Amino acid sequence: GIFDDEYRQFYVKYSDPTHIKHSKIRILAKLANPNTAPDIVAELGELVTDADETLGRIAVRSMANIALNDSGGEGAVESISRRLVDMLDLQGISHVTSEAATALAALVRRNESIKPVISAPLPR
Repeated sequence: GIFDDEYRQFYVKYSDPTHIKHSKIRILAKLANPNTAPDIVAELGELVTDADETLGRIAVRSMANIALNDSGGEGAVESISRRLVDMLDLQGISHVTSEAATALAALVRRNESIKPVISAPLPR
């Protein structure tokens, strides 16, 4: 895409105001393509446990949007699904677990072929 070389400019900086952080995360999800998605998903994964609850929610939603729009390329949906399942185990961060559960439900509705990826680790 047009921003393949510059997408890192949208990574969140600690000194960014809150509303800029939220906007950057939403933009990152839109910039994802098969070349940039692995880095973007990794960055979003780091932000999930941020002290700002809204920021964490937006990060989870953005990861889900990359998978729902299938903009991450081959294997991205499965990879993001596994990350979301892992987020269900985060103790004491209920807003992340609820967003992850909502995202997984949407992913299964959109793409039933990922049921085995999601359901295999759940009974733990």
